[in-house]
Amino acid sequence: LTYHRHTMADCDDGAACERSSKDRPKGSSGYKGFGSFLSENVEELILQTEESYKPPIVDLPSPDVAALRVELAAAELGVSFRHHFLVDFDRWTFLNHGAFGAALRHSYNAAAYWRERCERQPLKFLDRELLPLVVLATRRLARFIGSRPEDVVLVPGVTIGINSVISSVDFGTSKGALMLNLGYGSVKKMCRQYAGGRLTEVAVPMPLESADEIVRLVSDALNPEEHAVAVFDHVTSNTALVMPIRRLVEVCRAKGVLVVIDGAHGPLAHELDLADLDADCYVGNCHKWLSSARGTGFVWVNPRLRGSVRPRIIAQGYGDGFLSDFVWHGNQDYSPRLAAMPTPHFL
Repeated sequence: LTYHRHTMADCDDGAACERSSKDRPKGSSGYKGFGSFLSENVEELILQTEESYKPPIVDLPSPDVAALRVELAAAELGVSFRHHFLVDFDRWTFLNHGAFGAALRHSYNAAAYWRERCERQPLKFLDRELLPLVVLATRRLARFIGSRPEDVVLVPGVTIGINSVISSVDFGTSKGALMLNLGYGSVKKMCRQYAGGRLTEVAVPMPLESADEIVRLVSDALNPEEHAVAVFDHVTSNTALVMPIRRLVEVCRAKGVLVVIDGAHGPLAHELDLADLDADCYVGNCHKWLSSARGTGFVWVNPRLRGSVRPRIIAQGYGDGFLSDFVWHGNQDYSPRLAAMPTPHFL
């Protein structure tokens, strides 16, 4: 079995050819990241200060931001804002935005732009341009959620993100998880699966008189000898209750139990300052109230635990750092992640 070993000299600029890292001398230009990617090292890029960071050039068509802000400042919520979405409001009264979201036209178009740009020269885009662009999107999101860039990674959504978080918890042979009975069904399944079936569901009586009842119920039920982690919704999916997450985090801290916040409905519905919240993990979606292109979420991990949370999918960057672990999960469509934060124009 023989094969031709390509070198940089064998190819015209942008040509679709494979290059083995063994063919490049140590310290040669181009190869700076993991695997065979001819890209800057994402761990170095994400750690750079705002002053030293030089973002990649993005020629994404954008709206006239000044004119848009004037329009939005004068607009009333409701009919006058409908044209910014793709929903067919002539046929539908769209009530359940929280289930799957509805993309802003600008967000949808941004994702479409990145998708087409990739297909114009897939190897050039995926091999050389994509990873620094993911870093840029991550840094923009970090500012919005009150996080350092190095403490957050983009994922396709909360379901994938929470799987990564819960599967990383050390349950040992006897500990389990604690959730409220109001928690999301699939997250309960994750806890049972990864904790060997050991899940405590705290029943919340209805109607509630105050958040004090929830805090008291959790404080009474939470046992560090029995529970390795507690998972709470920021906003419950079926009942739309805003949980007192700051107080619940304090309860878990006092008892020495890890605390994860399922923030599927959190971003934009509520202002986030995750560094100040100080949970162990917060996992959120961008396609719901942020109205970004569908297929984008994030995992925020407290700096003291960042090295312990690993993805469920092992790929090229695994083991090279937190961002490297999550930044590449194979040849798939990354355009929603790159379009995760065009929406600050609308905030």
